[in-house]
Amino acid sequence: MFQRSATTTILALAAFALTSVGVHEAAAHSGSDFAISSDKLKMQWDQVIKKKSKFQYKTKDQVQINDLSIDPSTVVTSVTVKGTGVGDGDTGVIILDPAGWSAIGNKGWKYAGDTDSPTGGGIKQIKIQTHPTKGGRLQIKAKGQYWDYALFQPQTSIEIMINLGEQIYCAQYGSDPAEFTRNEGAAAKGKVQGKESVAIAGGECPSACGNGQLELGEECDDGNGIDTDNCNNSCEGCDPLDVEFDSTFEGIQALIFDSGVYNCSNDLCHGSAQLGSLDLRDGASYAALLGPSGNGLESPNWPGFKRVFPGNEYEDSVLYSNLHLGVNGTRTGFLVGPPEIGTLMPAGANPPLTDEHLEAIELWIRGGASETGIVAGTSELLGACLPDPTPNKIPQPNVPDPAEGVQHPMPGYDLNSQSERELCISSYYDVSATVPAQFVVPCPAGFNNNTLNPSNDCFAWNAQELAQDPQSHHSIIHMYTGTADTTDSGWGTWTCYGGDDDGLVCDPLNLSACPNGGVCGGVDEEGVACIGYGPDDYGNAGGTAPTFGGAQESTSVSHYPVGVYGILPVKGIIVWNSHAFNLTNFDMQMEAWLNMTYTDTLTYPANGLFDTKNIFLQNVPPFETREYCDTHTFSGTETINLFDLSSHTHRHGKRWRYYQAPQTPCASYVGCPVGNPADLFYESFEYSDALRLLFDPPLTYPNTGDPADRTLKYCALYDNGATDPTEVKRRSQTPCPPIGPCNGEPPFGGPCTDGTVKCIGGINNGLPCGGDDLNCPNGICDACDAKGGVTTEDEMFIPLGTYFRTP
Repeated sequence: MFQRSATTTILALAAFALTSVGVHEAAAHSGSDFAISSDKLKMQWDQVIKKKSKFQYKTKDQVQINDLSIDPSTVVTSVTVKGTGVGDGDTGVIILDPAGWSAIGNKGWKYAGDTDSPTGGGIKQIKIQTHPTKGGRLQIKAKGQYWDYALFQPQTSIEIMINLGEQIYCAQYGSDPAEFTRNEGAAAKGKVQGKESVAIAGGECPSACGNGQLELGEECDDGNGIDTDNCNNSCEGCDPLDVEFDSTFEGIQALIFDSGVYNCSNDLCHGSAQLGSLDLRDGASYAALLGPSGNGLESPNWPGFKRVFPGNEYEDSVLYSNLHLGVNGTRTGFLVGPPEIGTLMPAGANPPLTDEHLEAIELWIRGGASETGIVAGTSELLGACLPDPTPNKIPQPNVPDPAEGVQHPMPGYDLNSQSERELCISSYYDVSATVPAQFVVPCPAGFNNNTLNPSNDCFAWNAQELAQDPQSHHSIIHMYTGTADTTDSGWGTWTCYGGDDDGLVCDPLNLSACPNGGVCGGVDEEGVACIGYGPDDYGNAGGTAPTFGGAQESTSVSHYPVGVYGILPVKGIIVWNSHAFNLTNFDMQMEAWLNMTYTDTLTYPANGLFDTKNIFLQNVPPFETREYCDTHTFSGTETINLFDLSSHTHRHGKRWRYYQAPQTPCASYVGCPVGNPADLFYESFEYSDALRLLFDPPLTYPNTGDPADRTLKYCALYDNGATDPTEVKRRSQTPCPPIGPCNGEPPFGGPCTDGTVKCIGGINNGLPCGGDDLNCPNGICDACDAKGGVTTEDEMFIPLGTYFRTP
C-alpha cells in the first residue's frame, strides 16, 4: 500500500474530488456549512489483518440536519476522515458511487457501499435523515482492507466531514482531549473511541485542500495528494482548466526548442539549416530525435550513441550531454571528449539552458521520452500548466534479428495508481529452432533444466539491453535450473498478460499463445527476492535460481569485451523479480524487455560482483549519519579483469566510494576504516541513479600472493535526517514488508516499534519516546533508526560489477 504523509484529513462528501488521497488544511469553505456535535466514535485499525479495521460514527438530535432535498445520487459525493496532527491518520477523499444512494421515504437518504471494492474506500453504510421535532441524525460505518485510516499513533484530533453537493456536515473529536475515551496507536494496530463531542468552534467546516473543490484562499484544487504536479498540496498552482500544453514534450518544444531565448529551432541552427542533420522545429523534432518507433535515432557525431535514449539521459543520450555541456562545461556518462566532438547546445551567443529547463529534459528522457505523456515535476520546472502526471512508459526495444539475438519480454503485470509492488512472475521461452548453430554450446553442469531442455544445449551471448518502464525501482532476472516443467503447481495458472487475450489461460509451450503484444506468464506473486515462489526446488536453497540480468534503472546496456561471454539454455523458464511504484492517479501495466546478442567468440566467461555479506548492516539513529566500510577480495588464482562497476543503496544512502587496490582486507565492517583519498576512484551521490563506470581496458588485479593486491574497499554514507530533518525515517510513513515480521529490524525492516521509536522535534528530538507523543513536548513520537531491510524506507549495502578471469 502506498503510504502518504498524514498532514491533515477530514470526513467529506465532495463535489469534484478525483481520488482517495491526501487532504490538506487551507481557508474556510465557501458553501453551506453545518458544524454538528457528536454522540459516538469507534475506530479500529489492524495493518496485518486488514479485515479487522473498522469505523463507526453516530450523531442525533441535530437541528442543522433539516433539509435533505438534494438527491445525492445526482451529485458527486464523498467521505473523508482526518487527523489534524503530523503523523495522524488520513483516509483522503473517498468518492461514493451514485448508484449506492436510495431514499428513506421522505425522511432522508441511505447509502450502501461495497467494502470489497478497491474504489469504495471501505464505506459500508451511511444514513442521514431528518426528524420533525428532535432534529436530524447521521450515521457512517466502514470496514475492511480498503478503509485506509492508519492509527500509527494516538490521534491529536479527528475531523469528520460529509459533503452532499453544496451541503457539508462536519464534526470533530479531540478539541478537548477528554472527548476521547480511548486513544491508542502503534506500528501495526490501534483503537480510538469517543462519546459526546462539541461542534467545531465558529460553526464553519474546515476547508479540505485536495477535495477537488476550488474554495476561498485556494488557487487550485485537483483532488490528489501529488505535490509535484501543476497544483501542489497547498492548493497553489495553475488550475487544470488553464492547461497550456498537453504533454511534457509539447512544453519542451515551445519553451526550449522554439524559444526566442535559446534559438534552437531557428533557421540558422536546427531549423531549415538542420545542423548535424537535426531538425528541432515543431512537428519534426520528435521523429528527428527518437525515430518512428520512439526508441531513439543514432547520432551522426557519436556512432553507437542515440540522440535520445529513452530512460537513459545521463549515460547514452547525446542531446542531454550537449545541453549539459552548455550549462556545466562537461559531458555526461559515456560521452567523453572535447566539446568539438559534436557541439554544445545552444550554440553561439545563445545562453545555456536554465538549470530548471535542463532538469526538465533530464526528467523527460528518464521518464521514457514520451511524445504524449506528462512526467511528474516537469510542470514546475517548465513554469507551465500541464495535466496531471501520467505513468512513465518506455517503448519496447526493437526485436533482434533471430539470427543475431533474442528478446525476452516480461509479462506486463498490473500496477494500480498510488501503489507499490514487489513480486515475482515467470515466463517461458524457446529459441532452439532459431538460434544459429555456431552460437550453441553445451550447458555446464547444473545450469539447465533437463526436463524442459533434454538436449542440454545453451547459447552464448555477449551483450544485453534491458528496458523497463521507468516506474521500476529494480529488477533481478533469474534462470530456473531445477527439474520442474511448466505444469508444476508452483507456477500457478499460466495466463496472458496484455494483448488480445489478456486474462485468458494460455499454454506457455505455445509461443504464439498471446497474440498482439501479450505474454504468457505464471502467477504474479507478491514477495521479496522470490522467497517461496515457484516449485519446491526453486531458489537459493536448491541453487536453482542463478541471476543473468537486471538493473536498478529503467534501462541498462551491457557490451562485454571481445571474447567475454555468458550462456543461457536454448529453452527454459525465466523468473522476473520486479519492484515498481506508480505514484500517479492512473493505472498501468508494468512491462520490461531484455534483448540478448549471440556470440561465437568464447574465450572468458563473465562473472558477477554481487557481495551481499553485509547487505543489512545499517543502524543509523534519527538525525545522525553513519559511514560503513568493508572490503571485497577476489578469490582464485587467475588475474581479475574488472570492466563494469556500480553500487546499490536505498534513499538514505547519500554517497558511495570505492578505493583502488591494494587494500588490507577487513575482517569485518566493524572497525573497517575509510579509505585513503589518494586511492579513491569511484564516487556516486544519487542512490536512484547510481554511477556506473565502464573500464576499457579493464582494471586488472593479478595474483601476486598478497590478498591486498586483489582487494577493493567500498564505503557508503547513510544520512537519517541529519542534513535534512524531513528525510528522517518515520514510522507513520514506512510500510510493512511483504513478508516477515513488521518491526523495523533486519532483514525485513518496516516501521519501528514502541521500544525503538524516537521523538521528532521539541526538546527531546531524537530521544526514545515509547510510542507516546506525550514524551515529545512540542514534537511527535515517530522517528525510526534507519536499518537494513527490504522496504523502500530501509537500507541496503551492495557492491555491483562484472569481470572475467585470465591466467
